[in-house]
Amino acid sequence: MENKQIIEFTCAAPDCGRPVRFDLDDLDPDHPSLKCRACGRSYTLPDGAVRKLGLLKELIEAIRKARPILGESSVGIEVAGHKVSVPYYLLLTRMTSELALQIDDEKLDFHFIVKPLKSENKP
Repeated sequence: MENKQIIEFTCAAPDCGRPVRFDLDDLDPDHPSLKCRACGRSYTLPDGAVRKLGLLKELIEAIRKARPILGESSVGIEVAGHKVSVPYYLLLTRMTSELALQIDDEKLDFHFIVKPLKSENKP
């Protein structure tokens, strides 16, 4: 269980705003509901959101599998004649990404960081 992929969104209940965290592996596609531990509000995920979270899980697994080339690939940013190259793997494992989904008539941003596997060596 050391390689869990935790994602979270901010609870939309009035006067709450606490993070609702869950592991993608623990999401039951037959009963896709989440509950805020702070206030108890329940969120039932529609089929479209469940499919997108499944795709997110596959994407994260593909990123982990592609790790050997991601450390050698980079994104270059040029500002005022100065170029900085940042390895993809560093971007994906150190920066928070978001997936916006419509849940219960509200647009919620699911935040995640692709965590490296515990058994991986650093690039």
